[in-house]
Amino acid sequence: MRCSPRLLPAFCLALLPSVGPAQEKDPLRPDNVPTFASTSNEPVLLRYKLKPGQVEKLAMDLEVESRLHKAGQELAKMKMTMRMEAKTAVTAVDAEGNMSSVVKITRMQMKVIGEREVVFDSDKPTDDPNFKGLTAMINVGIPCKMSPVGKMLETDLEPLRLAARRANDAALAKSFEDGAKQMFEGTYTELSERAVKVGDTYKAGTILTDKGKLHKSYRIRSVSGDRSKVVLEPLCVVEMAPGAFPPSIEAKLKAQRSVGWLLFDVRKGHFSSQDIRLHLVWDLTAGGQTATMEATTKGVITCSVN
Repeated sequence: MRCSPRLLPAFCLALLPSVGPAQEKDPLRPDNVPTFASTSNEPVLLRYKLKPGQVEKLAMDLEVESRLHKAGQELAKMKMTMRMEAKTAVTAVDAEGNMSSVVKITRMQMKVIGEREVVFDSDKPTDDPNFKGLTAMINVGIPCKMSPVGKMLETDLEPLRLAARRANDAALAKSFEDGAKQMFEGTYTELSERAVKVGDTYKAGTILTDKGKLHKSYRIRSVSGDRSKVVLEPLCVVEMAPGAFPPSIEAKLKAQRSVGWLLFDVRKGHFSSQDIRLHLVWDLTAGGQTATMEATTKGVITCSVN
């Protein structure tokens, strides 16, 4: 099973929950679900409210596993781990609370184990042309503007185009542009327009990729007694595109399940941590043969604001 490093950034950033298999420990049992000494049933308004001069630092640890099996026999297996570090520097906030900022990926580490082992660390330069795309993305500042509910209002992709031109790769330039659009759609979790209380569910938009759609909704799991912290549960629904698999393979998405939590800090106005997981199962048919593909992703994110 080949894995193209060039395609991984857009895939991972735009579609955090995506692929991987069952393990001895239930991979869909999230760790360290936040709890509160006291809770509230009163409504609370969730808004991003970072201030000019503040810098939000993010670290994302992604673990992806997938396997192909038939009648109990494993046919193929792949595992990928990735750590991405990024920062968002807020440059201005207008009267409506819309935040202008510059986003940079500051480091990326990746390891893929499958047919062959692939290792990458942006802090350790390599001449391998397969990693040209990943390397070119590091520390490229992307100006953007976001509303208080997390909707991306503006993005300037010219810095990525310049990075691609420096890499002298036209295909890379196109993949950068497509990937960046997906990345910024999924960078911030959209918040409810209205105040929410425990048990409420709201829709948070759809992320589009060349492989399909990720429809996002969130349920309010709990609110702290002082209403300064809110825990949300992800309700993700994957819709595969007709061309997601090669034409020779007939694929049917048989089952999917998402679990996890996101912790929102109401006073600071940002998500401080989250653990999101998704399990997908496909029935595959090719050349008269059938098999099952299982996939699970675990994404853990921590954020801090100075």
